[in-house]
Amino acid sequence: MPKPPVQNPLFDEFMPQTPAAPTGPSQSLVIVAAQLAPEQQLFNQLLSKIDKLQSGLQDMTALANAHRPLRVKTLQPLQTEFDALQREMIVFLDQRLQTPKGLSKTAQQTASQLICSLALGQLEGPDGPAMQAIYERHSEVDLATSRAQALAEMQNMAASAFGLDADEAAQLQTPEQVLAAAMQKMLEENQARQAQKDAHRKARPTKKTAKQKQAEQDDVDASKALRDIYRKLASALHPDREPDERERKRKTDLMVQVNAANDKKDLLALLQLQLQIEQIDTAAVSAVAQDKLRHFNRVLQEQVQSLQQEFAHAREMYREEFGIPYGSVNVKALQSSMRQHAASLEYDLRFMKNDLRTIRDDKALKAWLKEQKEQMHGQELLEEALSMGPRGFY
Repeated sequence: MPKPPVQNPLFDEFMPQTPAAPTGPSQSLVIVAAQLAPEQQLFNQLLSKIDKLQSGLQDMTALANAHRPLRVKTLQPLQTEFDALQREMIVFLDQRLQTPKGLSKTAQQTASQLICSLALGQLEGPDGPAMQAIYERHSEVDLATSRAQALAEMQNMAASAFGLDADEAAQLQTPEQVLAAAMQKMLEENQARQAQKDAHRKARPTKKTAKQKQAEQDDVDASKALRDIYRKLASALHPDREPDERERKRKTDLMVQVNAANDKKDLLALLQLQLQIEQIDTAAVSAVAQDKLRHFNRVLQEQVQSLQQEFAHAREMYREEFGIPYGSVNVKALQSSMRQHAASLEYDLRFMKNDLRTIRDDKALKAWLKEQKEQMHGQELLEEALSMGPRGFY
């Protein structure tokens, strides 16, 4: 019977420990009664959802922060070795072209294209100046001109494809600025279209249903409930009314928390602050009238939606950072992504070492350059097809 796989010890410190009993920060607000009314049940459910979302967001962030140095420790040596081999290939091809006898014009051109392509990725490395000198030796234009041309192409594309003003696009100084301006333009256009739809919908003489009227009134009442709690806290914690210096500092710190919670419409945090300063107690929460509790639930539902969006955004950000195509950001996904990245780098290293051995034989170099030219031509055709959209594949 085969033995089970042994867990890589590098990951032991990041493996999840035995989970503790569920004790979220909102537990002190949970309504306890022999029989809960519907609004009380919903209140407890929303508290539980908020606890889970906040805890999940904190755990995911902590896991990402813990994994990041391990990822660097594992992948950086491989990347460093690969970069060194690339620089070795650049230098070899550059030296070979300084005495091009035996190489056809096509082979020389292919080698120069390879040198320029590889050298661009090494400009920020330890041999950046040397790589730039080699690049400019084989490029038709110097690096500054090449970058200016690439920027101009991006500016023109942004002006034509995204509707940026040509003069405005010309003022953008880096590719990152062009991309950011294009994304902002798309966002503004989407917002304008949505605003136009909303205005058109509001302009139509439609009679509101009882449900719509109730929803609007609930929004107003929910905002009022939040505002009332904020005012009570602000009245109790206003530091200017406190003569004792130590107490004034305590109230100032608490008031900062109150203002932050109010800005985020964080009802849960405001209620917890009321508990903290003994403005309310758990019995008072349980005794809240059903209509007022309905207003609380309205605010808490908005908070749940906001946290869901924040969680989804953070998950997407970590997926992109660590190369996780889909699913949760957890230990297993992080391990799998890192192993795949390491395997890919090791694969590239083997091929790079083999290529470096191959090209030292002049006959093999000619065949290798011919293969590289075919690969570059295929890549150009693919990029051209992609730039044409779906029709480019037919």
